[in-house]
Amino acid sequence: YCLSKEIGAQDKIMIIPSVTALCTFLEAVGFHEGKIDVTPLGASGMFLAIVCALFSAHVYLEMRKWFSKRIRLSGGTDMFLHSAVEAILPATFTVVFFYAVQVLICRLFAVSDFWGLLRAFYDALSMTMTDNFRSSALFVFLNTFLWFFGVHGSDALELVDQAVFDPAAKANVAAAILGQAPQHLYTRQFFDCFTLIGGTGNTLS
Repeated sequence: YCLSKEIGAQDKIMIIPSVTALCTFLEAVGFHEGKIDVTPLGASGMFLAIVCALFSAHVYLEMRKWFSKRIRLSGGTDMFLHSAVEAILPATFTVVFFYAVQVLICRLFAVSDFWGLLRAFYDALSMTMTDNFRSSALFVFLNTFLWFFGVHGSDALELVDQAVFDPAAKANVAAAILGQAPQHLYTRQFFDCFTLIGGTGNTLS
């Protein structure tokens, strides 16, 4: 909604760009056995949601400008009805165009949807990482790199964290319960306390 207003959308009913973005995100999530996969509706799907919002907002705006020059309603039409009618075709085109791009890319990479492609990337990244210094440095770098572009790095890398560093933390807990010394230094808790200090941590320090 805010992005659409910022880049110049002039719709009287600004919910239409928001609904269009939601439709593209649901397309990217995909349907499995007739149901929507709810996994990307959490923190792990934040990056995909941002990409869908950016993509749909810009495509919708360009199509809105193109169609507005070619569609004219009578002067006595209510302005909200006029805006809604003019927005239907751009919104429809945006959703269809996004679906076509998704089908093309997914056929190239042999996945079912964009979420499947993103999961495949996360899985490949996780397979190359362990809870050692090199992988931890890469994780922190990617986290900070994504933040540089305004993407919540920790949320975007949630799946990697769950696959690599969360098991290490659980292993430490299990060792502590048995009275043994923890064996894993690099865990998500280590990053939160000593590396990825956020706004609250900076304020307290």
